[in-house]
Amino acid sequence: MSYNLEECIKDSYQDTMKDFTESDTQKEANWEFNKLYYTLRNRLLPEEQQMLDAIFNAMEECNKAEALEAFYRGVVLGIAQHKKVLGGLSLE
Repeated sequence: MSYNLEECIKDSYQDTMKDFTESDTQKEANWEFNKLYYTLRNRLLPEEQQMLDAIFNAMEECNKAEALEAFYRGVVLGIAQHKKVLGGLSLE
């Protein structure tokens, strides 16, 4: 069976982060952010609201990509270190 390590890691990212994203602490932080965001947004003209939304969405995508890449690199580094430490040992 063949699989792509990067795709497997990316697929597991959501499952791994589920407890964090659904925690009461994170939900509260999101709620507080949304209050601030929409307070500002509601003071803007429609064109400015669209611009703010575009900026926020681009920033959010960038942050997601960065977090996913860090997660991926961390797993790959962990696997490499594990192989280095174990050398040719077999754990069957």
